[in-house]
Amino acid sequence: MQEDEFAGQPLLAPYREARRSLGPIGRLVVLAPPYPVLGIGELRVLRIDPPDAEGRPAVIVSYEGYERLS
Repeated sequence: MQEDEFAGQPLLAPYREARRSLGPIGRLVVLAPPYPVLGIGELRVLRIDPPDAEGRPAVIVSYEGYERLS
């Protein structure tokens, strides 16, 4: 996938849908609060970084919400 192909990727799309068009991923980063939480809802794509030297993009995702664990 070329870098300019990422412009058409839908941000905030469900990760499972975006995954089909991404191919191999170099790194998956899940953004979450800095305290223990449980992810609530759908895992969504926030950002797709340009591919690494092997042609695999980094994908940053987050859940729709979080519930703090006590």
